[in-house]
Amino acid sequence: MQETPSRNSQVYPGCSQNRLGGWRGRTASVQQVIGSTAREVVSVSVAIALLWRRDIRSFLWVAGGVANAALSKVLKRTINEARPEGARPVDPGMPSSHAMSLFYQAAFLSCAAADSSNDWAKLFLPVLPTSFAAVSTTTTTAMRAAAAVGLISYASQASIWRIQAGYHTVQQILAGVTFGCLTGTAWYSFLRVASERALFDASRKMSLVTTLGLLLVGLAAVGW
Repeated sequence: MQETPSRNSQVYPGCSQNRLGGWRGRTASVQQVIGSTAREVVSVSVAIALLWRRDIRSFLWVAGGVANAALSKVLKRTINEARPEGARPVDPGMPSSHAMSLFYQAAFLSCAAADSSNDWAKLFLPVLPTSFAAVSTTTTTAMRAAAAVGLISYASQASIWRIQAGYHTVQQILAGVTFGCLTGTAWYSFLRVASERALFDASRKMSLVTTLGLLLVGLAAVGW
């Protein structure tokens, strides 16, 4: 005689599958929100940070991002590789300019977060105390690590979504990630050495006109 499945075997597997499906659905929804709004969120956040601080370090950080965005456009037109079939944008897709910009920011700001200099660390979190001596070493280390992990995770989720949405191939995203990390790390390293050698006045404040001019160039570079 055939056994009748127990009540537990009938109910709980289905419940587990429903929970798993619900979790995946919520994760996909969050990823879609991150990916579809990344350009706006990052652009507005960078603009607010620059207008708020208006110091030379912030200005050079954003200027590097503008140059990185312009470089991505040059690389796209030079390589001239098509996006996946059916992709809504019609411009070339190699490398992904979104991934390149996101990982420029992630790399540069992660370097700033890891830097022992207070002035550079404030780039990633301007509301930090004037001196890190005001908080414990354990706290500041955790803050730096959390900032770096958060930046890289955000950039990764936004980039993965662009593959899932059909805007780019995996190779195009990986190329953007690679170029972005290289330019962000290289630019930060150069500025760090330039700062140590006093090649620019670290106390200099940028005028509002100059700051707005850089932001306008940046908007043109990212294609707004």
